[in-house]
Amino acid sequence: MKSNIFKGLFLFLFVTSCAVKKPTFTLNNSSPFERQDEVVEVELNDISDFSSLALYNNSGIVIPYCVSGKSKILFQVDLKANSKERYTMKPGVPVSALTQTYVNQKMPDLRNDIAWENDLTAYRMYSKVLLPREPNTGNGVDVWYKKKSYSIIDKMYTYANYHAEQEEGVDAHSVGGKTLGAGGIVAYVNNKLWIHDPYDECTILENGPLRAEFILTYRDINIDGDLYTKTVRISSVANGLLNKAIVRLDGKAKPMKMAAGIFLHNNTQGVRFTEEANIIGYAENKSEGTVKSPDARMYAGVFMPGNVSQQVIDNQLVLLQDYQIGSELTYYFGGGWNVFPVGRYGNDTDWFDALLQFKLHAQTPITQHK
Repeated sequence: MKSNIFKGLFLFLFVTSCAVKKPTFTLNNSSPFERQDEVVEVELNDISDFSSLALYNNSGIVIPYCVSGKSKILFQVDLKANSKERYTMKPGVPVSALTQTYVNQKMPDLRNDIAWENDLTAYRMYSKVLLPREPNTGNGVDVWYKKKSYSIIDKMYTYANYHAEQEEGVDAHSVGGKTLGAGGIVAYVNNKLWIHDPYDECTILENGPLRAEFILTYRDINIDGDLYTKTVRISSVANGLLNKAIVRLDGKAKPMKMAAGIFLHNNTQGVRFTEEANIIGYAENKSEGTVKSPDARMYAGVFMPGNVSQQVIDNQLVLLQDYQIGSELTYYFGGGWNVFPVGRYGNDTDWFDALLQFKLHAQTPITQHK
């Protein structure tokens, strides 16, 4: 009797273990520099339920991860230059990734800002709800400079004046009305930047822990006399220096360029970074508000892959690229300051070096192999 029980138990365990798939994959860093805390996305089509699967690296260490969609996982990796690492999903208790990104629509009745952040920096963009009270508002990007790695957005909106430096950070960046702010994008036609009204609709696609992603829709924007619909899909990842944006215009075909850039404030002792192809950067003192941190310098940057040119138009430093209506254009934008994270970019040169490193990382992404 006992023999049959043990045989049955053995058969059950054997069948169960055979039924559990243990997919393995390799991540390859082919670049000549180390990757630290970089978020990677891996597609695992053979798995439909991750609830009892843990992720292990080649040394048998359990790696925190999160599930994105039905069959993708996100996790952070450390890979030495020109190295590979093998990973395996095995039965076990999964370790959840620490929440480092967040997105939300704030003050829906009064502003309906879309505000988002990662562990480095926070941002917001404006909606049309704001226009009756602030008619000069455009589609530019605002930066909130963080002093904490955890989420600060909800707390910042409770302050009567978030333009004054608080324990969590400060909004010391002035978008300045209808400008690109710190990384907005518009059409460039007939020697004009066609900056337009704030967004009509926002759809949040993903809200942490390692990626925040959303789509902004702008309807009936005027570009040289014709009306267009514009969508911008923006994503921010943990430890990401810049946000990723995928832009599309739909409407009448006409020759045009897309321009992404940075508003150059007056009287902020600004320094431009224009020496490297495909990148622009800016370092300056605060452009609004009250900042108590000593020697604070505020930063912005834009990276646009492909065949681009560089220009200053209407006091805005921009990257320009030919654009065909109905196609998608990808670029990256963001900001930071020398106060936080402590020692990460302590001066202007450090920020410009970080932008260059971002470009090199983007040009040699970590790849996945079975």
